[in-house]
Amino acid sequence: FGNIDEVKTEEVIRDDNYRVIRKFDTEASGGAGTLTTDETGETISVITEWLPKLPDQNLAFITVVGDSMSPLMGSGDTILVHMNSGFLGDGVYVLRLWESLHVKRVQRVAQDEYRIVSDNPIYKDLTITADDSDGFIIVGRVVRLVKAL
Repeated sequence: FGNIDEVKTEEVIRDDNYRVIRKFDTEASGGAGTLTTDETGETISVITEWLPKLPDQNLAFITVVGDSMSPLMGSGDTILVHMNSGFLGDGVYVLRLWESLHVKRVQRVAQDEYRIVSDNPIYKDLTITADDSDGFIIVGRVVRLVKAL
């Protein structure tokens, strides 16, 4: 996923009804984790009223793999991520944990301590502290979910 601070932007053609949003060629694991290697993706035209009021360059679609966030989301679902959002309060985020990309619930339990939670109870919670900060990056907050049929 490269440097998260250097999200590529494209010139976007907009009209009143649609906005063009990037879709990364990568997957966020709702499970054990996926390697993050390629962020070159396509773009998707989306009805404007469905999108949050955020700049287009701060939004990206990513595909979910795995079952750790079931029943909320599962393999094949697509999430819309507010990239580079940082921690905005308890919620569902895309995270980089030691070279793999995950989608998990994140809860702040202390100033420098987070609990990483899967919705599926067969997966154990993980606690991240300041000592783990080299391997923990919040990529962005999940702001929309598109379920696969």
